[in-house]
Amino acid sequence: MPENTNESVLLKGVARLSYRELIKKLYLNAYIVIGAKIGFIALLLAVIYYPTVAWMWSRWFWSDSYYSHGPLVPLISGVLIWLKRRELAEASGLAIGDWRLATEKQIKSTINHHQSSIQNNQPSTINNHQSKGLFILSAGLLLHILSALIFIQSISGFSLPIVIIGLVLYLFGWQITRIVIFPLVFLFFIAPAPMQFIAATTLQMKLFAAHVAAMAVQLLGIPLVREGSVVHLSNDMIVIGDPCSGLRSLISLMALGMLYAYLAKGSYTRRIALFLSSIPIAIIANIIRVIGVIVVANFYGNRIVTDGLLHEGFGLSVFVIALAGLIFAGRILGCQIFTKDT
Repeated sequence: MPENTNESVLLKGVARLSYRELIKKLYLNAYIVIGAKIGFIALLLAVIYYPTVAWMWSRWFWSDSYYSHGPLVPLISGVLIWLKRRELAEASGLAIGDWRLATEKQIKSTINHHQSSIQNNQPSTINNHQSKGLFILSAGLLLHILSALIFIQSISGFSLPIVIIGLVLYLFGWQITRIVIFPLVFLFFIAPAPMQFIAATTLQMKLFAAHVAAMAVQLLGIPLVREGSVVHLSNDMIVIGDPCSGLRSLISLMALGMLYAYLAKGSYTRRIALFLSSIPIAIIANIIRVIGVIVVANFYGNRIVTDGLLHEGFGLSVFVIALAGLIFAGRILGCQIFTKDT
C-alpha cells in the first residue's frame, strides 16, 4: 500500500512537471508571436510613414508651432497602454504571471483557456475581425496615397492613427483593440492641421476674441475703438495678433481635456460632456487673457505688453485659467480623477 501511494505521488509529480513544460511553451510561443506582430507593425509604419513623421517633427518644433504638444502624445499613449498591461495579458491568455509559481489548478485552467480559444476562433470570427481591420487599414492607406497625390501632408498625418488601429484590429483582434482603443485614438493629436485651415481659423478666432474683449473692457469704463483686431485706446493702440487668437491653447487643451475625461471617474455621457467643455473653457480663458492685455496696455502702454517676459506670462495664464476651469467643470459633472474613495 505505501508503494502504491509513492507511485501515485510520483505520477502526479510527473504530470505536474509536464503541465509546467506545456504552459512554458505556450507562454514562449505567445510572446514570440506578439513580439513578431509588434515588430512587423513598427517596421511597416517606419517604411511607409517616414516622410510624414519627419514633416510632423518639423511642425512640432516650429518657433510659433500650434502643435508643440505633439512629441508628448505618443509618450502618453504608450504609458496608457502600459497601464493596461494586466488587462492585455488576460485578454491574450497570459495572465497567470510566473508559470513556475502557478498551481496545478491554474495551469490546467490556462491550458483549457487556450484550447477553448482555439475552438472558439472559428474561421468566420477570425475573418470578421480581419476584414474589419483590413477595411480600416485600407481606408488609412488610401488617405496616405491621396495625401501624396495632392501634396497635403496633413492628410497623411491623420491617416497614421487610422492605419495603426486597422493593423492592431487585424493582427490582435477586437478584445485587444477594445482595451487600447483610447490610446490609439489619442494619437490623432499628433497630426498638424493644414496651414490654410490654421490661418483661416486663427483669423476668425482673433477677431472674435478682440470683439468680446473690447466689449468687456468698455464695460469696465475704459474708452476704446476697435477696428478688426486693432484696438485703439485713448493714448495708445494694440494689435491682437495670431498668438492671441487662442487656437494654440485650444488645440492643446482639447488634448488635455480628452485625457482628463478618460482618466476621470464617471459615466460615458458625463465624460464626453467634460471633454467637450474644454472647447468653450479654452476660448473663455483666452478672452480673459486678451482683456488683461488691453487693460494693462491702457494704463502702462503697448510697449510693456509686448515685452517678452510679460507676454509669455499672459500666455501661461491661459493654461492656468483653463486647467482650473476644466477641474471645476469636472466637479460640476461629477467626474474627478482623485476622489475620497481613492
